[in-house]
Amino acid sequence: AAVAFAEAAIAAGRPGSAVARVVALADEHPLDEELQASLIELLSIAGRPADALRRYQRVRERIIDEMGVEPGARVQRAYLTVLARDRDHGPEPLVEAALPPPAQLPPAIADFIGREAHVLLLVRAIRQAATPVVISGMGGVGKTALAVHVGHREAARFPDGQLYADLGAELAEPVSPARVLGGFLTALGIAGHAVPESLEERSALFRSLLAGRRILVVLDNAADERQVRPLLPGSPGSAAIVTSRARLTGLESARRVELEVFGPREATALLARIAGQDRVEACRGLAL
Repeated sequence: AAVAFAEAAIAAGRPGSAVARVVALADEHPLDEELQASLIELLSIAGRPADALRRYQRVRERIIDEMGVEPGARVQRAYLTVLARDRDHGPEPLVEAALPPPAQLPPAIADFIGREAHVLLLVRAIRQAATPVVISGMGGVGKTALAVHVGHREAARFPDGQLYADLGAELAEPVSPARVLGGFLTALGIAGHAVPESLEERSALFRSLLAGRRILVVLDNAADERQVRPLLPGSPGSAAIVTSRARLTGLESARRVELEVFGPREATALLARIAGQDRVEACRGLAL
């Protein structure tokens, strides 16, 4: 009845007349997501977007604290509606245009070879999509090649897109997570005016967009855990692969794969794939 009351007030063009009663009922039922979403929309349409955003933040924190999950799709849609609304110019579209699913992975590596055990481990991990997978190892050992190979192999399991970012761990100032999130949000179709300013709000919007979708996020060349945490999906269905020279042991619940240099068999096979088997055999003959 409270939800219907809020909808009726909006339809009648009198959203403000329902706010006090719906707020009182929402406070009595803090985990009723349908009611909380209606209140968020009601506050926004009544010209109180700041109150709507504060209500969303309170609802989100309460649900995470008590249930250990992000709010459902209904609350997230209400939050996106608030972000898309301009108080001075009226409602503006949240999405600039209907974009195809992002496909940001670098090109597949034609001469990828070996790492069979690591590939199978990564495939199992991202199919479970419960926790991020961290690939660590020295520079040049093939972390990016492995992540990209697995990403392309499993792309069909993530029909809503694949996101990729080089986090620039080797730079004097690695890429900020806020900058990466800005790129991810626009790739997912969010209009520029709807991209929040703060890192926390960008991360919350990013996770809201991923809820209910199947998206693979590949974070390459990470510097540390603080850079990675805001970029991880927050709900089942999506998955993340992170590469780093560091082991990122502080990244909660992550599964880890540590790469070593190729052994003689894999190194020879890679050389044959690149230079040709005949040349490798000829060199073997000269060595003998």
